[in-house]
This record gives sequence, C-alpha cells and structure tokens, in this order.
Amino acid sequence: MVYAADKTDVAKKLFSLEDCVARALEFDPQVLLGQGEVDAAKVLEDRAQRSKILPKIDLVNMSSLGPGVNLGPSGFVDDATENDSSHLGFTNRVQISAVQPLFTFGKIESAVKAAAAFVQLKKKNLEQKRLETVFNVSTLYHTRVFIKELKRIIETGHSSLQKAIDHSQKLLRSKKKTKIKESDLIQLQIFKLILSNKEHDLDILNEKTLLTLKKLMNIDDSIAIDTEDNFLDPLDKNVQSKTYYLSKLNGDHLFLGQMDQALQAKKAQLQIARADYYPQFFMAGQFSYAMTPHREDSHNPYLNDPLNEQSGALVIGLKMPLSFHLTSLGVQERKVEVSNLEIQKSLLQKSLAIKVDALYGKLIAGQSQMENSEQQRVLAKKWFNSELITFDLGETNGEDLLKSLKAYLESSALYQEAILNFNKSFYELDFVVGERIGS
Repeated sequence: MVYAADKTDVAKKLFSLEDCVARALEFDPQVLLGQGEVDAAKVLEDRAQRSKILPKIDLVNMSSLGPGVNLGPSGFVDDATENDSSHLGFTNRVQISAVQPLFTFGKIESAVKAAAAFVQLKKKNLEQKRLETVFNVSTLYHTRVFIKELKRIIETGHSSLQKAIDHSQKLLRSKKKTKIKESDLIQLQIFKLILSNKEHDLDILNEKTLLTLKKLMNIDDSIAIDTEDNFLDPLDKNVQSKTYYLSKLNGDHLFLGQMDQALQAKKAQLQIARADYYPQFFMAGQFSYAMTPHREDSHNPYLNDPLNEQSGALVIGLKMPLSFHLTSLGVQERKVEVSNLEIQKSLLQKSLAIKVDALYGKLIAGQSQMENSEQQRVLAKKWFNSELITFDLGETNGEDLLKSLKAYLESSALYQEAILNFNKSFYELDFVVGERIGS
C-alpha cells in the first residue's frame, strides 16, 4: 500500500513527528510480523485451554472391495464356511474414537501456563519492535530538521560573504585608502565556494534521510515529503536522576519482562517433562461400524466378522512411559535451559544498568555542551557583528572578518549539533529503560 497522493503535485506533503510515527507503526513489516506472532501465540494458548475440557475426537472412514462368504448348509459357520474371493463387492468401515484426559499430574496445566507465558512474551516482543520503530523514525525526523538548520546557517554565510565580496570589490575599484587587500577578496571567495560544497553534501544527506524515512512510512519514492517542524529545539522533557532510570530496570521492564516470560514458559515445560514420571489417566470411547452388503452374516455372537460388525466400548485407562532414562534426560535438558535463561537475565540486567549509566552520563554531558555551545554562538555573533561594522568602514581587513564569520557559523552549527545529540541521547535512554520515546 502506498500513500495516496497525486504524484504530479510538486508541493511537499508535510508530516509532524506524531504523523510519521503513527504511519510507520501502521506499515512497518517488523511490527506487522510481531502482531502476527502474537495472534499465533494466542491460538496456541486457546488450544491448550481447550485441551483441559474437550476430548480429542478422531473419525476414520475406509472403503474398499471385500470378498463374499459361503456359509455351511446349516447357515452357520462350520467347516464348510469359506471366503468367496470370486464374489467381490463394496465394503465400508467407520470408526470414531474419543480420548479425554482425567488426571495428568500437572502436565496439561503446565502446558496452559507455558502457552500463556508465550503469549505475554510475544506481546512484549511486539512492543519492543514498536519502540524500535519509534526510535528510528524520531531520529530520522530530527536529523532532517537538523539539516534544515544547517542549511539556514550556510545561507546566512552565503549572504554575509556575498555582501563582503561586493563591498571589497567596490572599495578596491574606488582606489580609496583601505585596509582591505586583494588577497582578502580571494579568501572570501574561496570560503564561499567551501560553503557551497558543504551545502551540496547536506543535500545528499538530506536525500538519504528522507528516502529512509519514506521507506519506514511506506511512501512511494516519487512523492515529495518533508517535516512539519523547521526549527530544532531540545526535547521539552526534564532529566531525572540516574536512580530514577535505574529503577526502571525491574520486572516490568520491556526487555527484562521478555526474559521473565521466557523463564515462566521454560519452567512450565520443565513441569511437563517431570509429569512423564507418573501415569496419565484418561477416559476413552470407541465406536466401530463395518458394512459389506453382499457378505452373509455368520449369526454367531461369539465370532467377529471384521467386514460386518457393529461395536462400541467406554474405558478408563492410563498411559505411562517406562523409558525413565529418557524421561530423566528430558528433565535435565529443561533444567539446563531454565538455568541458562536465569544467567542470561542476570547478564542482561547488568548490561542494561551499564548502558543506563553510560547514556545518563552522555545525556548530562550533552546538556552541558548544549548550554556552552549556545553561549559560544552568542559571543561569536557579537564578534562577527563588531568586525562587520569596521569592515564596512574599511578599517579592518577581510581576514579578521572571515575569522569572525567562520567562528559564528561553526558555533551555530555546533549548537544545533549539540541539540540533536542531546535529543538522540534522550531517545536512546528512553529506549534502554523501555519507555515510550520522548514521553
């Protein structure tokens, strides 16, 4: 499915961050696959639940050709009775059997628990896929807005340089006394070309960013889109204490929760394996009906003709595997799986704690860098404005103006980059602690 829009329309379709996220979640193949896995797990859970109360019923119907039979002169089975293979005809057998477990020493109950845990595991896995999609879309969205900011900075540089170049040429042609030299003019022109190259690189990055964003949103490449936001701002969200983020690494955590559900499923499978040490009691019923019209009935209640019969029975029985060495190996295998999962959970918890610690430090450093970059940008702008005034009066050379302009443009770009990195750090931290991105 492709976004419905007129491909001939050159106007760009603008999307807010919320629109991009909503659309990506609707069409992301990984999310759709995750939802399918949840639905499949629910079917297995329903099947396990029904096995507790509903018997297993089988129907077998078989048709073939059967021989006739020649009874003795008495009309009963005697020494003269024999099958008549020369007299073949239609024969049919219908057999219905039903088995209802009565007591299984927890085998069925454990299967239900394992199925329920599997459903919860798949649900948490689906939420992880959704969180990954939100993270990727949010990062791409803010990268696009960051590129817009950089292009505006370059446009400011182009405008200032062009004015300086025009002013330099005017002063040099006038032959008036000035500190501006021909070499200053050349340096200004070179830097303007450098900015043009930077702008070209940004255009390539922008194209790649939007193309990837459209792929995630399932929008045709030929359709022009853009972000609704034009200015990159720090996320309007308070930075909590490190203890707060570490406290999120509990049983309800998205990743740890998956390990918990996997552990519950494996423990239930361990109980299923242990149940094989005990007999499984059941009730079973069977009804069989065979009919061969051309075959005479023996009229003997003590003899059973498999081609002409009607029988039924209801029994209570037990089934028990006697290969205890194999049962023991199965139990040991499940124990090892449970132990391995517990170790993996412990390692994951430690790994997440290390990541939270590192990302929190990165977030705090990013916040400080953002504040320092803003101060640097303000001071650089004052420097540039001061040099611009003296340059217009011809009282300073182009080299000083160029230095101040470079400082202003670089500090402006660093400030925007600091905002982007700060937002990304927040997104990463939210992702690791399993929270909704940007919430």
